[in-house]
Amino acid sequence: MWSLAFAGCRQRFTLIQGPPGTGKTTTASAIICEWLKTNRGPVLASAFSNKGCDNVAQQLHALGVRVLRMGLCSAKEPYSLETRLGEIGMRRGEKGMKAVFETVDVVCATCIGCGMGPLDSKTFPFIVIDEAAQVIEPAVILPLGKGAVQAVMVGDQCQLPATVLSQEAQTKGLDISMFDRLLSMGMEYTLLTDQYRMHPCISAFPSWRFYRGDLKNAVTDADRQLPSGLPFRSPLCFLHVDAIESSGGASKKNEQEADCAAWIVEQVTQAGIRPENIGIISPYGAQVKLIQRSLPYNAQLSVQVSTVDAFQGSEREVIILSLVRANRRGDVGFVADWRRLNVALSRAKRLCVVIGNIPTWLSTSSDLIRDWLGFHQLGKADVRAFRGYNVTALPHDVDAKVTELRKKFLTNNPAPAKLSRTQKAERNVSAAGKKAREITQALEDAIKAEDEAVLKSVISQAKEAGIEKSIIDEAETVLESLSASKKLQAAMRSKDPTALVQAIIQAKMTGVADDQVEKAEELMNELVVPSEEHGRSFYAPAPKTEEKAEKAPAPKKPKGKSWAGLLNTGPKYAGRKREEDEAPPPEEERHLPEPEEPPQPVAEKGKGKGKGKDKGKSKDKPDKPYLVVHAEQGAGMTLTPTCWGMHVDEVEEKPGQPHVTAGCTVTAIEGTNLIGLESEDAVADTFGAKFKDGAIIEVDPATFETLDLPHDATHWPLSFHEDLEMLASKFAIDCTISKLGLELAGPSVAMEPAKLELQQLLDFYKNGQSADQQKQREVDEEAIRMAIRQNQERLQREAEEWAAWQTYVQQMQQTYTAYAIAHQQAVQQQWVQQVMMQQQAMQQMQQHAMLQPQYNQPPQGQTMYPSQPCQPQMHQSGWALYYNQCGQPYYYNEATGETQMPYVQSQPMWGNQFGYQWG
Repeated sequence: MWSLAFAGCRQRFTLIQGPPGTGKTTTASAIICEWLKTNRGPVLASAFSNKGCDNVAQQLHALGVRVLRMGLCSAKEPYSLETRLGEIGMRRGEKGMKAVFETVDVVCATCIGCGMGPLDSKTFPFIVIDEAAQVIEPAVILPLGKGAVQAVMVGDQCQLPATVLSQEAQTKGLDISMFDRLLSMGMEYTLLTDQYRMHPCISAFPSWRFYRGDLKNAVTDADRQLPSGLPFRSPLCFLHVDAIESSGGASKKNEQEADCAAWIVEQVTQAGIRPENIGIISPYGAQVKLIQRSLPYNAQLSVQVSTVDAFQGSEREVIILSLVRANRRGDVGFVADWRRLNVALSRAKRLCVVIGNIPTWLSTSSDLIRDWLGFHQLGKADVRAFRGYNVTALPHDVDAKVTELRKKFLTNNPAPAKLSRTQKAERNVSAAGKKAREITQALEDAIKAEDEAVLKSVISQAKEAGIEKSIIDEAETVLESLSASKKLQAAMRSKDPTALVQAIIQAKMTGVADDQVEKAEELMNELVVPSEEHGRSFYAPAPKTEEKAEKAPAPKKPKGKSWAGLLNTGPKYAGRKREEDEAPPPEEERHLPEPEEPPQPVAEKGKGKGKGKDKGKSKDKPDKPYLVVHAEQGAGMTLTPTCWGMHVDEVEEKPGQPHVTAGCTVTAIEGTNLIGLESEDAVADTFGAKFKDGAIIEVDPATFETLDLPHDATHWPLSFHEDLEMLASKFAIDCTISKLGLELAGPSVAMEPAKLELQQLLDFYKNGQSADQQKQREVDEEAIRMAIRQNQERLQREAEEWAAWQTYVQQMQQTYTAYAIAHQQAVQQQWVQQVMMQQQAMQQMQQHAMLQPQYNQPPQGQTMYPSQPCQPQMHQSGWALYYNQCGQPYYYNEATGETQMPYVQSQPMWGNQFGYQWG
């Protein structure tokens, strides 16, 4: 482990695969300690989950490292933010956070937390990422983007992967972590082979099935002995439960397996193992809740019962795995995920008990449990049944199937099946590699064809496909060269000196062929001819005069008298004779007699007196602009080499330069063009080689232009001034911000390209946007678009729900109307039947009734009865409805014996009876 720590300290990027129990977190902590020993820090320790960060922080704190745990952490922990603030006596805030960061060596945070809060702007040159196989690729960029100089990723792609819920994202390979993808692409990695957790019997199957047998045991049977009194024959046990699963909402549960798990917990605790050393795992949340309710009261708070996902990274002395699925179809759902079973089967130290229905797992398409049963021959694993709260032998039919499976496994000795996860990663990598090869070949073909349009299209495709940046850069360089070559040819055809100069410079910068550049320079020398008035003349044919015979070269001056000294490159008056004791300079051949002074600049302008003075001297002067170099006073100029030539910074009065003024640029000397040379040193060397008294020069006068600036330019960020200085240095011009705007001063040949880039720079800052602000604005605009889209989706969803509700209400109204009509028809039919019964009763009464006084009724009322019988009504009290022999209704109170003809409104009636009095 420590050798791995040393190796991780030396390499820039390290991948470490750690199978279960090999000490991934311990290895990461060791690497961090080695970094800190060599004064390399600060260190960022990151992980996928808060639990993983807590494990790293806890181990580092135990090793004596000053660690700070950011994010969700108990304030009572010694490495929490609250504890660290209390140690230095400060509160939460910018100052407090800054002080805390200065006192710690390691900061622990989740990958997502690295891009939030105080850590958003922090830089960490050394990064360790634990649980790297569970982190999706966008999330792992957050810690790696903190300025990492060295990075270590620790994980295991054979355990639970990154969680991606979108099916579409999964089909496109976005559920593969960067750790998994790098391993699938063949990147070198280090495998931790020694496991310190499991009993050798427990680790044998994961090593064979998931790690090609590379997992070795660093513990022995004696280190992981079972306590006496347990009803199991081996540290590895499979209990068959003959039951059928049931649905728990969207989840699954199995009551018999829950009872079996509770019974095992009771047996294990009676054997002396504490409840906190017991863990129960189930793939389904409904089964987890059922098991928690089934446990004894003293074990409910101590025994950890959770899903496989929540148990990754944990370990217990005893692990009970409830598989839940039990059906005749052989349907096991996501429990067949080999990574999930790898995690579940590798959490136990001493005892691992698997509870399941063997026929279900033998009939499913997944071969994991079949391999588990076949791999563990008789004696290596205790495979029995749970029945009546006791461990018994397997049913005869199940035992026969298990025995046959073991025989086949022993005879065939099959190799472990290829893992689907690896196949998926390889497919994605293969597809990506194929596409990359196709696009790379297309780039090469476009480069050979020198087709600018095709090359642009292929470069765009390469960027979208994520082709290596160096390949894209090479293609873009070729594209720039093609574009510069086109511009150069167009400028040569147009014979525009300004455009030609710009094209020559761009051609040299982009690596256009030398022969094309030489032809363009020859054309430039023909187009640009010096003149006395402004220093140059465009489109004037070069005079074809016979060259004067060169005079004998002057004797060499002492070594200290170089041309650089004559140009006032020193602080002041450089070029003058500074040492009186030096030998007098040899006589120089001049165009004019030595006692005569050179012409003054005033005389050149033709103003005032002296206009025709020294006419005789003009015969010996060159017709073109030239340099005046005095033997003692030098040239009296201060020059600076630029990409455009030698810029004249200052011109002294003596000896005077008739054709050179401060601010202009010498672009050629003695027929040699100084524009576009390889470097400023080359410009200076070329100028120095031709520098002499009377040297023919070409002068580009200083040009002044002003660009408009908005009123809020004074509030632009500091980066604007930095960009402005960089641009001015690039084009060798002066940029000054004044009340008039942005004032530019420099050679005319530099103005056009400089103005183009300046305009782009101004357009960028006119909206008040720095690069970060523009990026934030794009992010904000994307958030606004997303919010608008979500709002539209919500409105559409609400409209659909409202339409569905309206349809439902209409259906309910129609149903209610139909029900009301049917009920009304039934009541009317019942009423008609009652009327018919009354008519029949009255006919019978008329045949047998005798007239007599009845219930205080007058005699005339006795013979009168309605032509239509009355509809009987419901009664709910002591009053009852009766009819006399004439069919007249009357009411009789059985409680009081009273009779009454009208209906008693205050007393509801309880019955509906017919009463008759016979005479």
